[in-house]
Amino acid sequence: MENYNSPYHNNDEEKNTGFEFKSEQTLFGLPLVHISIGRNAPTAKGVVALGNRAIGVVSMGFISVGIVSFGLISIGLIALGLIAIGGVATGLTALGFVVSGLIAAGFVATGLIAVGVFADGLIVHEIFQDVYIWGRGWISN
Repeated sequence: MENYNSPYHNNDEEKNTGFEFKSEQTLFGLPLVHISIGRNAPTAKGVVALGNRAIGVVSMGFISVGIVSFGLISIGLIALGLIAIGGVATGLTALGFVVSGLIAAGFVATGLIAVGVFADGLIVHEIFQDVYIWGRGWISN
């Protein structure tokens, strides 16, 4: 008798040992809710997506992409995560238009280390401090 639970068992098919739920209701071909969590789980794609990898209008996952996005690595119009990239982003490391985080880079940035046109923090680098105006020369702030 073979032990199929052995970590050394060679299975030809990688089994999805997680949980997956898709709602029957759809919007433009996407399910309203798609939850896909677990080992070897497929990417969750839906209006509301929750999973290891999630893509949707509202998404939450280890890697998430969406309009409103929450995750370890988060990309979206509004992003919250360890590494957040978006229009409005908050995270340990944040990159975008209006950002806040330990390390923040964007047009308006606030954080311990901040880089931006308008930046505030402990270590700050404001871009375009010196501006050249035609006919007037270099102007410093």
